[in-house]
Amino acid sequence: MPGLVGDRDAFRLERVLGNLLSNAVKYNPQGGEVAVRVAREDGPGGPWLAGAKQIVAQHGGAIDVESVEGEGSTLTVRLPLGDAPSA
Repeated sequence: MPGLVGDRDAFRLERVLGNLLSNAVKYNPQGGEVAVRVAREDGPGGPWLAGAKQIVAQHGGAIDVESVEGEGSTLTVRLPLGDAPSA
């Protein structure tokens, strides 16, 4: 499988991940689960935190959210492989 490599602003993307994880822990019911998965996905990309959405969009990506009341939310951050478009 090809690597997950891209020319990115690591500091800003770490901030996005930190914000998403912080909110996941903050709004997770006690004893709930927070999982992180990194994978390559071929196909189209598809808003939740405005700052995170903007940073990811500047890298040519998108954030999708699926939420079921009482069950939880799934946030998907999609970034294209290769070089990010210039902002």
